[in-house]
Amino acid sequence: MTALRITSEFIARYAPHYVITELEDRLLTKDAKKARKKERLKYKSLLRFAEWKAVAVLPILTGYSDKTTQKDIEYLTFLALEEDTPDHWRIPILSIIDGVGKPFASAILSAVYPADFALMDARSVGVLFEAGLLESKNTARVPYEDYLGVVRMIASEANVSLHEVYRALYTYAELGELAAEDTATVDGTESATTAPAKGKPGETTSATAKKSTAQKSTTSKAAPKKATAKKATGKKSTARKSATNKSTAQKTTAKKSNKK
Repeated sequence: MTALRITSEFIARYAPHYVITELEDRLLTKDAKKARKKERLKYKSLLRFAEWKAVAVLPILTGYSDKTTQKDIEYLTFLALEEDTPDHWRIPILSIIDGVGKPFASAILSAVYPADFALMDARSVGVLFEAGLLESKNTARVPYEDYLGVVRMIASEANVSLHEVYRALYTYAELGELAAEDTATVDGTESATTAPAKGKPGETTSATAKKSTAQKSTTSKAAPKKATAKKATGKKSTARKSATNKSTAQKTTAKKSNKK
């Protein structure tokens, strides 16, 4: 089996199939831009990011109903998103917020600073592990710096953005086994899904369907003939029985007449 290779062809094949939802589009075009300009993330925007990439964390974040805690959370996002904050401190600062881990933090940072951070999740890490580019498929065991370094390398070689690399990895992970067949086609090998069906040369699906219809028609015509034959046989049998009975009656009558 050919080892998975994350090449420019791979990115071109899978990235376009990534579906951008309305929520993601809003986060990338509105919330993230405001956060970068103001160097902080509003509490409601944080909830939208959680809805996008960390649904399990939503109950924890929505539990902070008091304004003081919400302001504290917004202050932490300010420390993480401030322009002068060193990049290697941004994820640890966001992780202070209860429920926020590397994947969630990377989703925020990749939206606010798309040229510097790549979105990290179980799918993308799993594909890079399959390709032999990471030592583990567990996001908790993979340092974010290692993951980011690999994604940057791929993006540089393929001349694409970090977002495009992530989207290609995500889509490949979603397609599962079909992705392996599609990759074979991209590499110039015939895919199992495109292999022609076995049959007689030149025989089409239409021809096969016609044969099947003809067979059904012949069967349906033969059935009434058999039924008619059975009826005819039944009539002959009845006639024979009737003739036999008449003959027996005649013999009996003759015997009685001789006795007299």
